[in-house]
Amino acid sequence: MASGVVSATVAQYADFVSFSDLLVDTAIDNDIVGVGADLLGYRAGLTCDTLIRNEVDSAAASIDVALLGDYFTAADAANISTRFAGVDIKPFGNGYFPAIAHPYCVYDFVHDPAVGGFKDVVKELGDSAARGNLEDRGFVARFNDVELWQSTNVTMVAGSPNKYRVYFFGQEGLAAIDLAGRGPTRTQDQDRGAFGVNVIRAKPSAADPEGKIRAFVSYNFVFVAKILASDPYRIRKIDAPTSLGL
Repeated sequence: MASGVVSATVAQYADFVSFSDLLVDTAIDNDIVGVGADLLGYRAGLTCDTLIRNEVDSAAASIDVALLGDYFTAADAANISTRFAGVDIKPFGNGYFPAIAHPYCVYDFVHDPAVGGFKDVVKELGDSAARGNLEDRGFVARFNDVELWQSTNVTMVAGSPNKYRVYFFGQEGLAAIDLAGRGPTRTQDQDRGAFGVNVIRAKPSAADPEGKIRAFVSYNFVFVAKILASDPYRIRKIDAPTSLGL
């Protein structure tokens, strides 16, 4: 096993929203500050998500794998997991290689009618055997050693047709690094574990003697995403059109 040095430079990401006393008192929503906190938390999470995506895309030419057919199917998932296994790239702790695909590509994956495809196996084994626990928002299925999740925040390669990038990850292929005590909140489901933000309920002060600013919500974190290994890369991607024609 070889060792090496990987360096990365963290950057600071911050934003805030303030709420006037009139807005708080007259907003149709009973808790406009809470709504603002949720939206700002979503924005912060999306920032982290996009930073990670951009880091993976920086190696797009080196991690590209051609689509086996016309659209993304279970055979492509098996192709990637086999490629990983062939160069001793390990899956994550649950035994699966996580993958992220656009809902349009997920549609093709789930409705693939080929023998041995996802639809065929679900028909034979029952929905729960392939799809597992669907309580997690965004989770699609575990199939051919791949755990598939869906997200709209993937790269679209514009063209005729448009292609949507499907990402696959092996163990220790990518790191999300933050400054100790200044990192973002880790969550996969905004509805079940929101990105943490600061909420300040304000009172009259020297800066605002009239007390017109009733509340602030903000985030402030220090973060960087970094590919850890390149010989071989422990990440792969497929650019796939969709049968939906979108």
